Amino acid sequence: MRQRWRAELASPRSQERVAWICVATAVIVIFIATWWRGSTRSGSGARSLTYLLDVLAILIALASTLFEARFANMLGDFPIPSLRRGSLLRLLAGVLAAIVGCAVGTLIDDDRLPNVISALGIAALAGGLTLMLNGIVRLALVDGARYAADKVQERLDDDC
Repeated sequence: MRQRWRAELASPRSQERVAWICVATAVIVIFIATWWRGSTRSGSGARSLTYLLDVLAILIALASTLFEARFANMLGDFPIPSLRRGSLLRLLAGVLAAIVGCAVGTLIDDDRLPNVISALGIAALAGGLTLMLNGIVRLALVDGARYAADKVQERLDDDC
């Protein structure tokens, strides 16, 4: 079974696919936890479970970042313009989703609107933050490694 997973995750495409699945799963878990927390008016037992779901969502979001980092590490040696473009698009989409999620989830949060709208906003905020983290890590690994390699090569050329 372990060999099968290793062979399955050897492809950069599957690394990226698993990262997107992790982002979607984290957003869904955050939505469920926020909705459940807002709809539960009873004791603290159910509320503490929602905080555990939040921690689970954060761990899933970090796993998506790790898969994105592995993807960038696999393809970082090749000068592919779509890698940089994808990193910048993730970063931009994350910023926009976080701004919209912050506005919907926290600023519009009152008793007149349903709890589902607030939960959607918080889920968009969490998804935006995850996308921003993925974009920053991917950009740092691709362009940072290339920049470091160029600087090392310049030093080696100066010594000769």
